[in-house]
Amino acid sequence: VDRFEFHTETVTTLISDEKEEFLFTGAKNGEVFIWAIGTDLRLSIKHCFYDHSAQVLALCMNEDLRVLASASEDGTINLYNYFNGILLRSIIHPANSPIHSVVLSNSPIPCIVFFSREDKTLYSYSINGFLIQSVVEDCHSLISPLTIKNPLFQDILIYANERGTVMFRELPTLAVKVKLPLDTSTPILQLMVSRDRRYLLAPCADGEMTIITDPRVVDRRSSLFKAVA
Repeated sequence: VDRFEFHTETVTTLISDEKEEFLFTGAKNGEVFIWAIGTDLRLSIKHCFYDHSAQVLALCMNEDLRVLASASEDGTINLYNYFNGILLRSIIHPANSPIHSVVLSNSPIPCIVFFSREDKTLYSYSINGFLIQSVVEDCHSLISPLTIKNPLFQDILIYANERGTVMFRELPTLAVKVKLPLDTSTPILQLMVSRDRRYLLAPCADGEMTIITDPRVVDRRSSLFKAVA
């Protein structure tokens, strides 16, 4: 076990790319670091950014765009090319509210989606910083926002909320594609997509896990079932 001390304050969020070549970390004081992961799993600093003035609340990266998005309590999202370390653009929340969730998409058009608990609003912007759409959500948080591809290889936004509902929205318009209330009496803790992209897993606080799939994946009778975790 190795210990790497480069951040000057508490690390508040971290993610890695799918190939596990990079680690991205954000800190309480607004620092954002990009680390290269060696073949021996040792970390080395690749880029350091000090553009936020408050805590980093969320990170998201997109391999197709080669972009890292960092969302902060200061109401800004910074977009970086994580290969060359260039700051591409900053997007500011319309009311300068803290940004708690952020998602990047490259299809059908490159866009960025973010959410603030203060105004309970979901925003969709083009990657160039132009507002496309905004919708008010009936929830206080987005749980595990992520994207999956539809049969046309276009991204669909998926997330859960504290009311036990899983939402599917088209991008970049945010139009509701499916609203799926789960039969659970406790909050959904996380959403995960299986490695083969066939199943969406939703573990809940009561120890149960809901597994969601397209009926065509298995059969017409088991498109949604529960298994005890």
